[in-house]
Amino acid sequence: MGCGHDRSTKECVCDALRAVAEAQDRVDRDCDSSCNQAVRELTGRENRDNFDTIPLLLTCNCKPFEGVGARRSRFGNDLYNVERSFLFRVNEVDKNCCATLELLEPIDFSQDSFRDESSDSSDSREFSEFHKHGKNDDKSDFDKFLKKLDKARRIRRTGVCITVDLNAFTSVSCLSPVKTHF
Repeated sequence: MGCGHDRSTKECVCDALRAVAEAQDRVDRDCDSSCNQAVRELTGRENRDNFDTIPLLLTCNCKPFEGVGARRSRFGNDLYNVERSFLFRVNEVDKNCCATLELLEPIDFSQDSFRDESSDSSDSREFSEFHKHGKNDDKSDFDKFLKKLDKARRIRRTGVCITVDLNAFTSVSCLSPVKTHF
């Protein structure tokens, strides 16, 4: 069921994300690595760490999907704070397979966020520059994001949500459940 293969259902991504959203709702306060395994971890007895989110990576036409959204700026003269991410939390899936996804941000304790310009990491500055200037050359941006995700110590909920048609996606990868932070 990957790119270019016949699918047994037209709503496979939708069905998987609906199950994830329902499982997260049961614990949310407002193979070994699969969506089914992640749902079992989130809803099972093993959830001693108060996990509340199954982070998701999505592909569209076999390319990593990057969500973009904005919220009002609370500081400075900027009108908006724009968020971009390849990592999501599904908040809701309706009967038509439209979903509300929240953008998530991996955080490394050695830096406050990807946008921390004072970090000594050149990768961090490069990723930050990408976010500031909106440069997008698919694979290298996604590779940089994966490096940040690999070093992450926690996942931050951005509060920025987007609405998507789940039938437009090719695949979903569910990561192990985590306790998110705001």
